[in-house]
Amino acid sequence: MHFKNFAITAVVLAAASFAVPAAAVTNLIKNGSFEAGAVGIGGFLQWAKSNVPSNAPASVINYNSTASYPNGAFGESLFADNSVSASPDAVGGKAAYFVGDLSVNETISQLTYLRVGN
Repeated sequence: MHFKNFAITAVVLAAASFAVPAAAVTNLIKNGSFEAGAVGIGGFLQWAKSNVPSNAPASVINYNSTASYPNGAFGESLFADNSVSASPDAVGGKAAYFVGDLSVNETISQLTYLRVGN
């Protein structure tokens, strides 16, 4: 008797789980793959920059490009990291490139506002 009740409960729960639509993933990061901005130091649309060095600020570059800085990584071809992750943001064709040996604590950031309870 108990097994029958358990089996019926399991079937009802399984059916209910298919009836509920999956929660839509909302990407809260604006221009997360830098696709909306131009290549170069002005390509950070929707991003705030701080501690920007005057001699070599961060720039937006195309993956697999051998262009010189600021439109590329000083002629070095960088490939996209397409590893599987939980990020809802697609990798895209561009990246943020920081010249690490010339910048100190250079950052790009965004403020994301959420409703109470999120």
